[in-house]
Amino acid sequence: PSLNNPAPFATISSPGFKAQQIKAASGKNLVITLEEDTEVLDEVVVVGYGIQKKANLSGAVSTVETKQLENRPVLNVGQALQGTVANLNVTVGTGQAISTPTFNIRGYNSLNGGSPLIVIDGVASDAGQLNRMNPNDIASVSVLKDAASCAIYGAKAAYGVILVTTKSGKDEKLSINYNNNFSFKQNTMMPEIVTDPYTVATMRNQAYYPWGTIYDDKQLEYAKMVSEDPTISPYYLTPEGTYKYFGRTDWVDECYRNFAFSTNHSVDISGKTEKLDYYFSAGYNYDKGMLEYNNDTYNRYNINSKLNFKISKNWNIYNNTSLTTYDYKAPTNLSSSTFWEINRLSPLDMPKNPDGTWTSAGSNPLGLLAEGGNWKKYETLIRTQFGTRLDIIKDVLFLQGSITYTTNKSRQQWFYAPVAYTDGPNRPIQYRNEVTSAYADAGDSKDIYIDAYATFHKTFAQKHDVTAMIGFNQEEYAYYNHNLSRKDLISTSVPGIGLATGDMNVGESMGS
Repeated sequence: PSLNNPAPFATISSPGFKAQQIKAASGKNLVITLEEDTEVLDEVVVVGYGIQKKANLSGAVSTVETKQLENRPVLNVGQALQGTVANLNVTVGTGQAISTPTFNIRGYNSLNGGSPLIVIDGVASDAGQLNRMNPNDIASVSVLKDAASCAIYGAKAAYGVILVTTKSGKDEKLSINYNNNFSFKQNTMMPEIVTDPYTVATMRNQAYYPWGTIYDDKQLEYAKMVSEDPTISPYYLTPEGTYKYFGRTDWVDECYRNFAFSTNHSVDISGKTEKLDYYFSAGYNYDKGMLEYNNDTYNRYNINSKLNFKISKNWNIYNNTSLTTYDYKAPTNLSSSTFWEINRLSPLDMPKNPDGTWTSAGSNPLGLLAEGGNWKKYETLIRTQFGTRLDIIKDVLFLQGSITYTTNKSRQQWFYAPVAYTDGPNRPIQYRNEVTSAYADAGDSKDIYIDAYATFHKTFAQKHDVTAMIGFNQEEYAYYNHNLSRKDLISTSVPGIGLATGDMNVGESMGS
């Protein structure tokens, strides 16, 4: 129990009991009896292959209900779970429109990290599948945090388990819901860049000591003139015919937008009759990245169907089918290191020369983002689950089984195009990505997941709660992938492998 506000009142609380506020009196012993909070203790929690009342739980389990996820302006489940569960760490990602959050429970416990097992409606999944779900389809999330999760799922649950249960039809009346949100995002914690030409040039000379100097006295004098008079050209022509730049470039501001737009729409229809519970939903998500040059865009579509047929009083048959498909377009050269590369550029450098050509600094990464090629990715995941439950003795002994089939198809195409740059007037043109090339990649996978188990549960003498379970689980996985690449494109406006003349490489992989 915890004791707060020692005078003049004290609040006594403990998990599973109603808090009490009492008047504190000096020199008196207090005997306090807490009353059980039956609403909390009777709440049921999903724990692996079944449910338990909170009163009977011995492991560390946290639950996130629908109300905590609703009406949040989020684009994926990871964002929705941020801050909802103690010790569940959510890392948002790189900021790319396609990037998905990663999860960790209680910190990293291994030199190689460690991520929790994710189970959606009883089927093992991964963080990518969870984040591409429609957040409005989720009924509850349970997080198993300790070693008790290994007793249910084995070694693959060594870093905890995130159990996701989707919504189903509950109300007898037809219910139709529509949700949407429109949001703007911006980069946070941006560095404040010193851009004064003379200050930067002087500091760079000091940093280069004792190996020499980057800028001689004449160039430093020119930098001082530019600092004092911004109308003076930042392009200093050296005797060798190359430029020394004395600009005021904030490369982070040059590379990224101030704001990016995102939106999410979802509609669902649900209901319940004497013989059928049903839930249908559809969702659409659009996300635009933060790039100023050749921005990345992401579109995701979700369809979900959940049916439960009541064959008899003790026998149910159910089906849960979902389809998720998305497309993503981005610059080929966009990566998680882009932000790092931008921050290493000198504020003195300019993105472009007076004649409009890229400078060496501007060509990488800005030129590569704008002209160095495009990447397209399409992915479709279909999952269908058929299951049944037979109550041999109502609420005491039941049999349950399911078979789940998942297929995933992924297609990618990308190419590299040359980006020209110069370092002075009448200087030879140089290139980034001088050798052009095109790539294509296709992958297909399937997963069959079988579960069958029997559960006995009974409370004796209103004191002893006994649960026993015996079951069988089988997983079958297979994948096939092939990829093509070819150099020397005829034209970067039609960057197909069939329209290239160079060497071709073909690869193939498969496994189960």
